[in-house]
Amino acid sequence: MRQPFTYRDAVALLGGESPLVALLDKGSAAAMLGLSAIDLFDARAEAVRLGDGLVRGLRDRVKGLHRYDRTQRLAAAHAVIVLTAFFEVLGEAELLSELTREDLKSVGVPFEVRSLVDAPWPMPGPQRPYELVLDDLLRHYSLITGSVLRLVSGLAVWDELGETRQDRLARDLPARAVRRYEELFRRLAADFPEVACWASLAGGRATRDEVRTLARGLAGLRDRLSAISSGRSPSDRLRALVEANRAALGRPVVTSADVPGGMTIPSLDLGYVDPGFRVISPRAQVDPGSERRDDLDAFLAGHLTLPQATDAPLLVLGQPGAGKSVLTRVLAARLPEGEFLPLRVELRHVPADADVLAQIEHGIRDAL
Repeated sequence: MRQPFTYRDAVALLGGESPLVALLDKGSAAAMLGLSAIDLFDARAEAVRLGDGLVRGLRDRVKGLHRYDRTQRLAAAHAVIVLTAFFEVLGEAELLSELTREDLKSVGVPFEVRSLVDAPWPMPGPQRPYELVLDDLLRHYSLITGSVLRLVSGLAVWDELGETRQDRLARDLPARAVRRYEELFRRLAADFPEVACWASLAGGRATRDEVRTLARGLAGLRDRLSAISSGRSPSDRLRALVEANRAALGRPVVTSADVPGGMTIPSLDLGYVDPGFRVISPRAQVDPGSERRDDLDAFLAGHLTLPQATDAPLLVLGQPGAGKSVLTRVLAARLPEGEFLPLRVELRHVPADADVLAQIEHGIRDAL
């Protein structure tokens, strides 16, 4: 699976040139040559300015884009706010405000800070609670904070702080960076509803405490994805495929010739109850049986609007008769037109000796 966006990748995708990346690269080269490096004032100010500008203009950048391109840019914006949050609170720290430019130039920018532009940062996803992502960010911010404080520890202003204020700064700065990240993340989610889907999926705070109604037919998925539709019109062939998929919702949930008198079999739309499930990431060292979930519509909405949906397959496992095929029929019927290609490829209708790619291509040719 591909790593999350780095800051360098994100800036290149959203806006091209990055003076911050150039500054930090310059600092790395200067350090290697034994020259004076750039100072934290320059790096911090540039990070804040660039982050604010890129996120503020994001709506225009994603307007009218296909789902894939829109998803990539929103993930890139997330990488930007992660770094912006740290540099914003760093600039507000009492220590940095008391340092002179001469102090900062004498210590330069630590390697760990310069390497931030190339580090993959944690991001929310349906397979992990949002709170665990915040814990990961706290650990990352703590490492960078420790590196910065070690560099300034040799300056007179550091000694003047006293041990109590030194300890408080080391403890509070990472926590404040996490809180600032949460603020920036909420702003991003307010403008782009799919971003909110990333963080409201796997138990914990927000709206994830309890499923209060019996979810049917993945109706929640339809509502969530319709709210973030780009409004693009599908081609005639894609529209025909979508209509064929949606027609399945009106058919009986099971086909049986032996229906007792007075009994009516409900349609798939009304009779399909969203199943409970468990989820685990391929790299996770967690027992998948430890947590049962009932938010399938929320999970799918988050997964389908993240880059991970195209980076690796989502493998659905279950006993024979558990409803895996029915799930694909309902999912294909609920995906909004113009956003996805809801194509079901049934193995019994494709060459059995072909590889997976050939089978998918065969299914596309038959459907379109």
